[in-house]
Parts: sequence; C-alpha cells; structure tokens
Amino acid sequence: TERIRGAWASATDALVDAGLDIASSTTDSEIAATGTPVVPGAAAQLRRLASLSSSATFGSPRHPDILAADAVSCLGSVERAVVSARSRWQRLQWRLSLRSLRPSTRSPITD
Repeated sequence: TERIRGAWASATDALVDAGLDIASSTTDSEIAATGTPVVPGAAAQLRRLASLSSSATFGSPRHPDILAADAVSCLGSVERAVVSARSRWQRLQWRLSLRSLRPSTRSPITD
C-alpha cells in the first residue's frame, strides 16, 4: 500500500509542478477531476490512480503487489501525458519546477 500511496503522491507532485493548485481538504477523486485538463489522454489513468490511493488509504486491498504495479503504470501514463501536452520550453519549466516543494503550493498528499 505504501507503493500505491507513493505513486499517487508523485502524480500529485507532477500535477502541482504543471500548475494545478490542490487545497489541503481536497479528496483524491476531486484532485483527479480537477487534474484531468492537465493530463489530456490520461484522464482514466489519473482517476484509476486516485481510486487505488483511496482504497489503499481507507481499506485493505487484496493483492497489493498487483495493485502497486498498476499504480506505477498509471503514474507513468500521467507523467507522459503531462509531457506530451507541453512545448519543449514548458517541459523544461515543468521538470525544473519547485512548486511541489514550496510549502505554499505543494501537494497535501504525502506518501
């Protein structure tokens, strides 16, 4: 379950670095809904990753190793979608962004 939560935390960091603002009271499904425009082409994977995260947080999923592999796959799709939706300059800005590290803008999701 830690790997699933870690994949979700990485995905939210990628969204924050891409410009998404996430309030501390926002649920995983709300983050997925507001993050959809940031990851065109990977909306389903973002929603799936949010669902896996909620399941890992509030339940005891069966076969966590299989679900963790699914979460990592979803994370890869989300990151590729962020990259593909940006120009070369925007990709560089995204990679070098510190928004996910600043206390005022970082994601409230921790692994």
